[in-house]
Amino acid sequence: SKLTPRGVTIKRAEFVRDNLEDIEATLRRLRKEVVPGPTGAIITSGGIGPTHDDITYDAVAAAVNTHLDVHAGTLERMTRHYESQGKEVNEARMRMATLPVSAEVLTTDGLWVPVVNADNTYVLPGIPRLFRSLVDAHIDRFRGDLGNWRLVNLYTTAGEGDYATKLGELAARYPTVSIGSYPGDMTSSKQETKLTVEGFNESDVDAAAEEVKQLVGGIVREERKTSDV
Repeated sequence: SKLTPRGVTIKRAEFVRDNLEDIEATLRRLRKEVVPGPTGAIITSGGIGPTHDDITYDAVAAAVNTHLDVHAGTLERMTRHYESQGKEVNEARMRMATLPVSAEVLTTDGLWVPVVNADNTYVLPGIPRLFRSLVDAHIDRFRGDLGNWRLVNLYTTAGEGDYATKLGELAARYPTVSIGSYPGDMTSSKQETKLTVEGFNESDVDAAAEEVKQLVGGIVREERKTSDV
């Protein structure tokens, strides 16, 4: 994820059914837990289309104590998009340009779909390709406060069962570091296992990675990534 190197961590991920009251209640609760911090934000995904069950804008408006109205700029961009396809902007499609009043509406080159920021609640589409494109386009909006991120990927021919217990003990000694282990393709002749060592304390990450290498053995290659944004 491009967010992780920026110090962004996920505090909570929740899936909520298409029910207005449930979504509103969830947003209000999460806003108390997450948004009060200087870098806290909620990102929603999906529920902003033209059908009856697309109610995210309604729920977000209720959660931030405002109402919905047609956003002229979004309507204009959407109209150009659909007219270029020979399609009508009917009442159903108008719903996609009906946004929480007073929210910030971010635009993206080449896309008519807005990113709506309602008091640090960012509303994005559920289509993965669009979601990624919009997050990438507005990546500067998201920055954590944990410092510089470092990642070390280690690839080994050892099997997880060979080191699992001791790896858990090692991880417990480094609470600021996240250590993961992921088996490779069992049908491949290589059968490499990938271990990840990452965190925002660079010295701890480096120290933990060295211990992992000594513990696991059979390391065939190593990758390092850092961020100083």
